Amino acid sequence: MIARCCHAHTSLEGFNVSVRTSSTVNSNVIERLSLKHQRVAGIRNNGQCMSLRRLTSVQKDGVPGVINEAGWGFMTLIDSSLTGSGDAALINRAFLLARNVETKGYVRSLVDEQNGREDREARIDEYRSHAPLALHESLQRTLGLPIADAPEQAWGDPASWADVRTFGANGGDEADDTVAFQKAIDSGASTVFIPVGKFILDGNVILRGKVTRIIGVRGEWASWRGPRPRASPAACSRSAKTRKS
Repeated sequence: MIARCCHAHTSLEGFNVSVRTSSTVNSNVIERLSLKHQRVAGIRNNGQCMSLRRLTSVQKDGVPGVINEAGWGFMTLIDSSLTGSGDAALINRAFLLARNVETKGYVRSLVDEQNGREDREARIDEYRSHAPLALHESLQRTLGLPIADAPEQAWGDPASWADVRTFGANGGDEADDTVAFQKAIDSGASTVFIPVGKFILDGNVILRGKVTRIIGVRGEWASWRGPRPRASPAACSRSAKTRKS
């Protein structure tokens, strides 16, 4: 995964790695993820800001449940269970906050290669790979407060979604799609769908009525007022020559 996203209630079995992430500009929130019998690692995070809650990992043949690779990745692992065999349930090479993590079957619950530390206790009450930063004196631990489940929004029948194209939007031209977007929002549908394309919003769009979700599949929109900038072929040619030199 290399995009911003939120996942919940997912089960994965097999594969070399069930969840592999990359790119430091993105982040993932994952709740209630169940992993079983991966061949290399349950999760391998490579550079992302990753928050996991209620992860259940069941591995064999020495496969670790989680690897947080070296780099700028920041992983938060809370209220989770890692079961398996071999050396370590959780391997950290970057930034890690782990709290209320139960492990079973591994020699070590945690190996922090970044800082040369380890934990052999089956339960990780709270572990921080780095000291917290603060502008004033503060607690050196989290408050340990319970985390409530995020509210779940019903998807509904896709046939009932309001597609902005139905109301006149065109993601392939330079016409203003503001009115079409507003009509889709005011249609009474709970979900507004934006398909692939580039849509122009040159006015205000108000979220109101029954809309509870806006879904875009590689759909994007641009907004500007005044003359729209254009680059002439000559300008592009000059720019290319400059870069080459």
